[in-house]
Amino acid sequence: MIAIASAAIALFICIAMFFARRRTALRERFGIEGSPRADTLLYMLCGPCAIAQETRTLMHEQVHEGVWYGPMHCDHSTVPKVQAMNAYYAPLEEVVTKVDKK
Repeated sequence: MIAIASAAIALFICIAMFFARRRTALRERFGIEGSPRADTLLYMLCGPCAIAQETRTLMHEQVHEGVWYGPMHCDHSTVPKVQAMNAYYAPLEEVVTKVDKK
């Protein structure tokens, strides 16, 4: 039983190190700060979080099927303006009394 647990832990560490190397290469490719040690710890402690971060980075950098199309540029002219709610909303008591009077 101990041998199986040891093998599982060793496999987990190897997988984490493999994905950490991929993450380090991704960081170096796009000039993101960090260290290989931090990448390994991140995969060991929260692998899904690391995968989500990598996915967002690749989407932002427009990498599709291994081809880099350059960073995504946001056109701020299409962003909707801040809107204010200026309409008057009557308190519920006024609405109920108007309905009851009819």
